[in-house]
Amino acid sequence: MLCTSREEHEALFGDAGDFEDDAKDDFEIDAMAAGLDVDELELMDPDDRAEALEEAGLDPDDYDFD
Repeated sequence: MLCTSREEHEALFGDAGDFEDDAKDDFEIDAMAAGLDVDELELMDPDDRAEALEEAGLDPDDYDFD
């Protein structure tokens, strides 16, 4: 059976299956597509990072840097 969401898979099988957290992968893809250096962004001051993401057309609130 092919599940279309993490929630559906968890309801049917009790685990996240192939829907593990890929937020870091999503961030890396988005940043590279916007021409940003992922390693540099991770080392930046949070305010500077937010500004760089906004200038690249990305919403800084969509990414977690903890």
